[in-house]
Amino acid sequence: MNEIVRSAAMTPEQLSVLNGSEWFAALEPAFREAVLGSSRVKLLASGETVFHRGDPSDGIYCVLSGAVCFGSI
Repeated sequence: MNEIVRSAAMTPEQLSVLNGSEWFAALEPAFREAVLGSSRVKLLASGETVFHRGDPSDGIYCVLSGAVCFGSI
């Protein structure tokens, strides 16, 4: 995967989008903080792969902007 991984914290704009999610907003505050504390931001270019079928599970993905296309062969 040709991804750019930012080690910095989420930007205020990204955090605002995440906090606007019904799912995320419904989490207990301590769990929300734990999720944020272990999260990382991945920026992917158009057409890049997020993961492949059979890849080991490594977390929860959240799309903060753009769209994801799911495909299968």
